[in-house]
Amino acid sequence: MTTPTKAQIHTTSFDSTDRLNLQPFCKRLEDYLIVEHDYVDGGLVVGLNAGFGAGKTTFIRMWEADLQTRRDRREFVPMPVVLNAWESDYCGDPLLAILAGLIQAVDTWNGEAKPADKKALKEAAKDVAWFALGLANGVVAKHTGLDSIKAADLATEKRKAREPEKPDFIELYQQRTNALTDLKQRLATVFSGEAPKVFVFVDELDRCRPDYAVSYLEAIKHVFDVRGMVFVLAIDYEHLAISTRALFGQDLVFDEYFRKFCHRLINLPEPVDAGFANLADDYVNKYLHGQGQRICSIDTDPQQRRQFVELATGLRMGPRQLQEAFRIVGQVSAVLNPDHRGKLLWCIAAAIILFAFLRVSRREIYIKLMNGHMPHEEVGRLLISIVGKKDADWWFKIYLTGLPNNTEAPFKPRIILEQAGFLDARPAADKDTELGRELGQFNEGWGRYSSGRLPNIFRRIETVDSIAEQ
Repeated sequence: MTTPTKAQIHTTSFDSTDRLNLQPFCKRLEDYLIVEHDYVDGGLVVGLNAGFGAGKTTFIRMWEADLQTRRDRREFVPMPVVLNAWESDYCGDPLLAILAGLIQAVDTWNGEAKPADKKALKEAAKDVAWFALGLANGVVAKHTGLDSIKAADLATEKRKAREPEKPDFIELYQQRTNALTDLKQRLATVFSGEAPKVFVFVDELDRCRPDYAVSYLEAIKHVFDVRGMVFVLAIDYEHLAISTRALFGQDLVFDEYFRKFCHRLINLPEPVDAGFANLADDYVNKYLHGQGQRICSIDTDPQQRRQFVELATGLRMGPRQLQEAFRIVGQVSAVLNPDHRGKLLWCIAAAIILFAFLRVSRREIYIKLMNGHMPHEEVGRLLISIVGKKDADWWFKIYLTGLPNNTEAPFKPRIILEQAGFLDARPAADKDTELGRELGQFNEGWGRYSSGRLPNIFRRIETVDSIAEQ
């Protein structure tokens, strides 16, 4: 658990980061948690479901920053605690990971808990920690000689009092039970009240080892089921189900199993087109317009920006996917000489963006295209499904004019466009005249050698080579 600095709070607030317009949802969800807490026994646990890369972590950080900002203004809102379950996976004990995060956060409270209660909570946590570490290490070390933790770190009066000459495991079990009971009482003393006092956001639980993820859920259920505490589990529900079945068997009814730990599963809203367009446009500014150690050679005028944003919106990539795609575009189109900025031909720029986006969001299709294993009409249908027929015509002609010539089979653009659904039933002569002029413009957009440009773009995307340096 990390406490954000004021600078970090500013940069992760809804005002500065919320490109997908999630603040209204956050407000509804927060109000729901505060009210719903009155209708459960003990603590409230809610799952926040979305796929990998859909923005759960960013949403949690914005929410955390918003709560912390309001607390700084002396508003009575729950204390935010963010725990990354995956980062503590290697430690082996989720109970200690949760306790450490809570203790660190409670230390920052001013007047919200009595000093004596905070001290008692720390002591109770130490007692439980001894059984997690001392019992597993100290007792074994005494009787086997294998000590992975320095004896001085565990040589406390409590440990000496508890540790018998010969291990009495029944007695140790009873002492551990008593320690956990005392911990729950101390948690209740600190966190109980009319309204929730803490929102514990658990991120990356679905990335953990199956046994650790299950232990994490069990710790929340058995130890932290305390009134005044609200847990929000940011998860990919389907992936967590697969992971849990790997531990318990494929016959596990995960819906019912998860219901034992979680009161309700809520989906993070999918971004509306306007929100997604805002995010895509933001990445255009950051990765294509922003100047740093590299300069993007793509001239993103308003018309091209609109086409790029519509392509990203049509592909419905998650925020992480979209960011990766723009990173690829920025790198492949990079130059070091400022005089080259905006010099990349528009067909080359469009093709880089099209195939970088497909590489990230539709990798199997990208591989087929790269290897020439996708029929032209199938490419046409794909583009229509992404951006609609009108814009798909433009993207398809970029694809078509960048293909290498096939000397064994004559290249007939008109027939290809008809098969792909981009030409109507006008007489062939009329089509050829108009089409010739139009394709000529696209050929100019590729430069002197339009034929065979696509394989070069694929190669540069795959080999981290900058096309603008050629």
